Amino acid sequence: METVEADSGQNEVDAAWDLETAKRIDDIRSGKVAMMTWDEMKAELEADRVARRG
Repeated sequence: METVEADSGQNEVDAAWDLETAKRIDDIRSGKVAMMTWDEMKAELEADRVARRG
């Protein structure tokens, strides 16, 4: 019985991730969010870190 319950729980998790992934792809395609390169992200994180240090 535990296997059936575990599978059901995993199916719910998978479905939730499917919805989240679709939402994020829609946000990118619609222009609501913009993609960043890893180098851009690192630079932004470093700037935030420096700004917090004051």
